[in-house]
Amino acid sequence: MASNKLWNTGVDDQGNLVALGQRDPHWLLISGPVITQPRAAYVLSDQRLGNYFQTGDSLWIGADARGAAQSGSLYVYQTKFYVEIDSKHWIQINGMWGVDNYGQFTIDNAPLPPGSGGGEISLPMGLVGTNYTQPHAFSISESHFLSLSHLSLKIGWHTLEVWVYNEGLEPVPQNPSSFNVSAKIVVYPVPSLPLPFQSIRR
Repeated sequence: MASNKLWNTGVDDQGNLVALGQRDPHWLLISGPVITQPRAAYVLSDQRLGNYFQTGDSLWIGADARGAAQSGSLYVYQTKFYVEIDSKHWIQINGMWGVDNYGQFTIDNAPLPPGSGGGEISLPMGLVGTNYTQPHAFSISESHFLSLSHLSLKIGWHTLEVWVYNEGLEPVPQNPSSFNVSAKIVVYPVPSLPLPFQSIRR
C-alpha cells in the first residue's frame, strides 16, 4: 500500500471504481448493530442517482449492498493510511464527503484535536437532505510550528473513521444509510522562518 495514500470509498488498489454490490477492499465497518468484529463495508448496488450526489472517483458504501440500516443507530467505518514524511514536511487531508443521514470524522479513534479540522468535518444532525444530495468540502491538518492544529501524525500507520448516524421512522433495518468520501493526502513543505534581523555595524 502506498505511503501517504488515502483510499476513496468504493475503489480498488489502482483507484478504479469497483463493481456495485461488491465489498470495499479498503473500508471496514468496525462498529454498529450486531457487529461483533470488523468486517468489510459494501458498495451500494443502487447508488441512488438523483438522490445521492455522484463523483467520478468514489462510490457510496454501507453496512450491506442494499444500504439497509437500523434506524436510530450508529455505524462506524474505518480505513488505514500510512504516513511517511520527514520533519521538513507536514500533511493535510483534503476532500469532500456526504452521509445519509449525518456524521463526523475521527483520527485514530479519537476526536479531531483543536485547530485540525476545516470546512465541514461534521454534518448536521437530523433528517437533513443536503447531507447526501450535495458534496461537502473538508480538510484535516497536521500540526507544524506555524499552525494552530494540535494533530500529530507520526510516521507509521493511522486510521480515519467516519461515524454514520442513521435517522428515520422505521423500527426495522430498512432505512437506508451510507456515506461517500473522495479525498487525498497532500504533503506540504514546512515554511521556513526568515532569519532574525541583524544590525550592520560600521
